[in-house]
Amino acid sequence: MAICQSSVMIGLSVFYVTNISVAYIESEYVDRFHKMRQAYREQGGRLLKSSIIFILSAVLLGMGKFTFCREIGGAIMGTVINSLIGLIFFGAVQHICGPERGSGALAGKKASNLKEQQEICMKLETNF
Repeated sequence: MAICQSSVMIGLSVFYVTNISVAYIESEYVDRFHKMRQAYREQGGRLLKSSIIFILSAVLLGMGKFTFCREIGGAIMGTVINSLIGLIFFGAVQHICGPERGSGALAGKKASNLKEQQEICMKLETNF
């Protein structure tokens, strides 16, 4: 059971981090703070809702009379909590050392100079 729980825990963590990182990379902002904020706005709510559903299912399983249900409920709860901690840690790392101002950008997303980057940033800030 521990091997199965470990593989599910890794898979769920990768799922959460992948969704946030794709939103981060596709963000039109050039600085880390705004890119991460937009990524959490776009994907964070959906991931949090799915985590709440997982946690509620774990609580219901934990209230069962069978030992197997309680163990599965505890495993699901631990998996979701671990994945959320990993997601928060990933966001903190992105704030500190994530790609910004065109570094690490995908093809076609890199601004050619600082003036162009500032224009993009000003245009996007006026939309919010």
